[in-house]
Amino acid sequence: MNPQTRPDSSSPAQSPTTSPPSSPAPSSPTPNPPLEKGVLVVNPNKVELNGTKTAYLSLAAENGPVQWTAMSSTSQLELSQMQGGMPEDGTMNLTVTLRTALIGLPGTGKLTFTDSEGFPHVVEVEWGVTLL
Repeated sequence: MNPQTRPDSSSPAQSPTTSPPSSPAPSSPTPNPPLEKGVLVVNPNKVELNGTKTAYLSLAAENGPVQWTAMSSTSQLELSQMQGGMPEDGTMNLTVTLRTALIGLPGTGKLTFTDSEGFPHVVEVEWGVTLL
């Protein structure tokens, strides 16, 4: 007996398949890659409040946009803004204010700026005796 090939009866009859209209496939590589997270730059990294109760800090975003938050190690140091964001190559200035009683004793504190990647940037602040 010669084995004869016969159509496979278990497969359904060939019928045209309907598929959704074809959409353009995502191109790779994309001409505009997703925006990279920028680098937060805080300047200066040390502030001395001698004879004054205010100082200024500069924040900058390099190589992309940046989101940041700030924290003070002491309630005596107050920032004009505790969080924010900047576009690529953006800059902003913040004011540091020393809050003291009638007569303030010398002291130190830290301002910590944390970028959206969780990287901390610490600014050391020192102050001398203050009156009023």
